Amino acid sequence: MYAIGGSAAPTINSQGNRFLAPNNIFSKEVTKHEYADESEWKNWNWRSEGDLMLNGAYFRPSGAGASSSYAKASSLSARPSSLVSSITSGAGALKLNLPPTFTPNSLIQILVKKSLQLDHGIQVQQLRRPKVVRWTKPPSGWLKLNTDGCFIWSLSAGGGILRNEDDYVIFAFHEFHDDTWCITLEAELRALLTGLKPRFENGYLFNIWADST
Repeated sequence: MYAIGGSAAPTINSQGNRFLAPNNIFSKEVTKHEYADESEWKNWNWRSEGDLMLNGAYFRPSGAGASSSYAKASSLSARPSSLVSSITSGAGALKLNLPPTFTPNSLIQILVKKSLQLDHGIQVQQLRRPKVVRWTKPPSGWLKLNTDGCFIWSLSAGGGILRNEDDYVIFAFHEFHDDTWCITLEAELRALLTGLKPRFENGYLFNIWADST
C-alpha cells in the first residue's frame, strides 16, 4: 500500500500532509516509484516538506533538493500539517434528520442549510419558502394587463396579456427587437407601451401589472 506514486519522472512536492501508516511493517512507505529501477527514479524530484508522519510512515525523497526544482509545483503555499484535523473536521457523510415524508425540494433546502453551517459557519434558522404568485382578477368593469420584458446581448424581448374580470383573454402579444444598446428596464417599458395600445385606441380602463420596480 502507498499514498503517493508515479512513473515517467514526475515532480512531486508533498507539503503539509498527514500520513498515517497501517500496522503492517511492510506498508509504512508513503511513496512508490512505478515502472523504473532505482538507478532511474533516484533522479526524480520528489520531496516532503512539513508533512506529518504517523505510526512509522516515511517518505522516500529523491532527486534534487533545491527549492528551484519545485517552482512550478509551488504556486500555492501549504498550510501546516497540524491543521489537518481542524480543516477536515466537517468531512464525511452528512447526518440528516429527515421527516417521515419529504420532497426533493425540502431535501435540497436541508443540504443547503448544512452546507452553510459547515462551510461558512452560517446558522440558518429557517429557509424561506418560494413565494407563489397567482393572477387575481381586476375590479368589475376593468381589464388587467400583465407585461414583462428582458434584454440579453443585443436582443430584447417583451410580451403581455390582457384579460377581463372573468379571466377572458382580450389579446396577447410578444415581440423581439434587435438592440445594440438597451437595458432591461427599457425592454419592460417597450412591452408596456405595446400593451397599452388598446387603451389608447378603445378607451379601456386598465389595471396594470409589471414586474419592474
